[in-house]
This record gives sequence, structure tokens and C-alpha cells, in this order.
Amino acid sequence: TYKTILYFTGKTDLIKPGMSADINIITNRHEDVLVIPLRAVITEKGKQFVRVIDTKGNVSLRPIKTGLRNLVGDVEVKEGLKKGEKIIVK
Repeated sequence: TYKTILYFTGKTDLIKPGMSADINIITNRHEDVLVIPLRAVITEKGKQFVRVIDTKGNVSLRPIKTGLRNLVGDVEVKEGLKKGEKIIVK
């Protein structure tokens, strides 16, 4: 929690002195990316993997490279996985 002072550029009757607010500050944003639950990512010796299920039901460990993470527990996959592939989520 950080005490912050905000200045508004326009007038409104909706905001009153002394009100509190929860604010999310967006520091970076990527669009049209592949996103998976972070709990599907396995980290071993500094490398990241996911368990992928092929069309025959075989499971293999696949290395991936991740990117941005969000507040709800998802992570961007930059390399190693394609849209439509099935993965195992713990």
C-alpha cells in the first residue's frame, strides 16, 4: 500500500475529498499473445517447462520462454508453445 496524491484534469462530482481507491498501475502491455496459467509452468534449474499432451495422449516436457505476468496468475508464452496445444495444469 502506498499513499499517493492524484490530480485530475477535469471536474466531477463523483470524486470527493478523503475518498480512498484501489488503483492498478499498468507498466507494460502486450496484445495478441499466448497466455497460460502460471501454475502450469514448471521451473527446474532456472529453466521453464510445460507438460504438453499430443494427439495420441502422450505427455512430454517442453521448454518454454515466458514474458509478462498478470495479477490473476497468468503468464505470457513467448516461445515453445503454439495456440491450440494442450497442456497439463496443476
